[in-house]
Amino acid sequence: MDLLPVTVQHLKEYLKSAYDFNEEQTTHMTVSAARSLREAFLSVDGIRWGDNECSKIADIAHGLKGLLLNMGQPEWAGYVKEIETGAHAGESRNYKEMFDTVRVAVRDVCEVLKERQEETDGQGLRFGMVEGA
Repeated sequence: MDLLPVTVQHLKEYLKSAYDFNEEQTTHMTVSAARSLREAFLSVDGIRWGDNECSKIADIAHGLKGLLLNMGQPEWAGYVKEIETGAHAGESRNYKEMFDTVRVAVRDVCEVLKERQEETDGQGLRFGMVEGA
């Protein structure tokens, strides 16, 4: 696999150039992408790999593919499309390993949530929102 990891810097540069976002919008969308990635991988973690979960795998891959395209990552979206089409076809592949490859590639973006939480801890805020709201 010759695909490069997805960095926060690359994502922010992409968002600024593709959508003409200012710094505040770019930061907001980076956090939003990180949240969406977290949700996708929580869904992956919920898969029972021994069972026939092809439909669930394909659905998760479809959403992740779209997210990666919105993040300016067509190569990674193409990789995830292989998961989606293989699962739709009922092909026996190591989808967990394939998802884990993507998880590692987007780790830098996912770390934004951890950093954001650390910045707001002790201030009654979490991810920029008032607790309980």
